[in-house]
Amino acid sequence: MEPFLRFLSSFQSQQATNKACAYVIEHPIRVAIIDNGAASYLFNDIDGKSFIENGLESLSQSHWHIVSNTHGTQMASLVHQMNKFRRLFIAKACPGPINLGVTVDAVVEVRPSLATQHVVLTTPIQQAIDWACGEEVDADIISMSWTISDLQATDTTLHDKLNDACARAAEKRIIFCATGDKGATALTRCPAEFYSTIAIATTPMTGPGNNSADMGHAQFALPGDDLQVDAPTYLEPTGVERTAGSSAATALAAGLASLILTCVRFAYYREQPGAVIGGQNRKGDNEAAEKAFTHFRHQDNIKKVFNKLCKEQPKFVQPWTMVENVENLTHNEVKDRLYQFFRSC
Repeated sequence: MEPFLRFLSSFQSQQATNKACAYVIEHPIRVAIIDNGAASYLFNDIDGKSFIENGLESLSQSHWHIVSNTHGTQMASLVHQMNKFRRLFIAKACPGPINLGVTVDAVVEVRPSLATQHVVLTTPIQQAIDWACGEEVDADIISMSWTISDLQATDTTLHDKLNDACARAAEKRIIFCATGDKGATALTRCPAEFYSTIAIATTPMTGPGNNSADMGHAQFALPGDDLQVDAPTYLEPTGVERTAGSSAATALAAGLASLILTCVRFAYYREQPGAVIGGQNRKGDNEAAEKAFTHFRHQDNIKKVFNKLCKEQPKFVQPWTMVENVENLTHNEVKDRLYQFFRSC
């Protein structure tokens, strides 16, 4: 995978002369991470919002970019490692620690509805999903590297409202959720159980085995063992940590999906007469690239790409097989290979 990621990093130096590279850089993939915040100073092109401010006094709890636990920062780091041409949107919906995909309690609050004056049940998670889908963010991908506890999942009202929020979100974007890290006997978990989401499990580099987490429920598995990630130095002096589990695999899946969408724009870009290299072209300026982008920014179609990357092992996504041996290829040759790959999906 590293040779291909190095190839993509060359887009920065090529954008002055290669219109496809410039187009990709000008149109970053918008990835929303719903978690416990992220240390913003570690990443470029990042924004966020906290949904747990009411009644909380600690800055580390109420500010999305100040964290008391590194989980959300780790997830942002994994997405960033997969694709530099993205914009991160961090939704802080849980103040406490989240470790290795374990469950989180959905904080429930009751607020009046201005439209009906009835009391409605809502959660920070539901609010975060709605924010990720709104005009301010308009995310292409939503990543949720956690599961809601069994007790909350049995709350029918909360369950249905979150299901509805995910269903609305999935109409125009891709949603990845983690399964539980309890092996083959893991219970179905919310929101990974929702039809509108893509459930992700972790697996060793060799592929799923008897110890892989919840493979029966997961739609795909990605390697999630012993991954190096960035961490804020005020929590980890070295600035580096190791992480593992379905939460890490879910962030990798979101990063991979953003990489795929970047590659789709690159592969389908067609140079237009008089196009200004390095200019701020609108998305509509290249109909072929945006038509393909819209096609693959859909749950069913991105799953076709993931299935293509599974090769001979069902569910085991191997992203390094998308384009191999790129070291001696030109940008146009890689562009053509990517185009043929996506045409086959």
